Amino acid sequence: MTNEEEEKLSPEEQRALIVKKTLEDTLYQEITGGNEVKNNPFLYGQLALQGAEQTYRNAEFSDGFRKIEKEIYDDRLKQKKALGIFEDPVVTHYDVVARIISSLREVQQKAKLSELEKCAKSIGAEINFEIPKDLQNYSVDDVVKKMQEEKREKPTKQEQVVISVSRLISEAYARACALNASKTNYYSDINSAGKEMAEEYNSRIESKK
Repeated sequence: MTNEEEEKLSPEEQRALIVKKTLEDTLYQEITGGNEVKNNPFLYGQLALQGAEQTYRNAEFSDGFRKIEKEIYDDRLKQKKALGIFEDPVVTHYDVVARIISSLREVQQKAKLSELEKCAKSIGAEINFEIPKDLQNYSVDDVVKKMQEEKREKPTKQEQVVISVSRLISEAYARACALNASKTNYYSDINSAGKEMAEEYNSRIESKK
């Protein structure tokens, strides 16, 4: 919309346009966001921590978590019977988390660089660098197998790049997971206060009828 077209708008339309343009302007958003965090680093750090803790608790009570817990228990039950151990096996929270993280890292090792990149981006990782085309279909496992076949201890320069890029994208994946986790209930205090005020206002209106 040109300046001339804006001048022809009604005062209300001009007001609405100014509100929209200002609130949606990335410059205003970036300056406000940066200034907020710089002014309140502990607040935003605490909000992120609370969100991550809530996400973690939700995961702990999920069906997927319980399924892995049972798998570990069943494995140890078999071991108990095979070894003739009297005590019943115990599965700790650590055991389940360790298996989840170990499984994730094993899969990341097997994943082609293009697959890693796609998955990381799908959960919000901002990966802006280009993976060389001739490396996109390689995984860290591919590098390890080739080194074993050729009985080498050191990777080639090309293989070093594959390993390094895999680590970078895996780190981007982890950061995206952390950022997503930190957003859980990020606005809960504001929404709670707003809901309380709205309910109080509505009750006053109803009482006056």
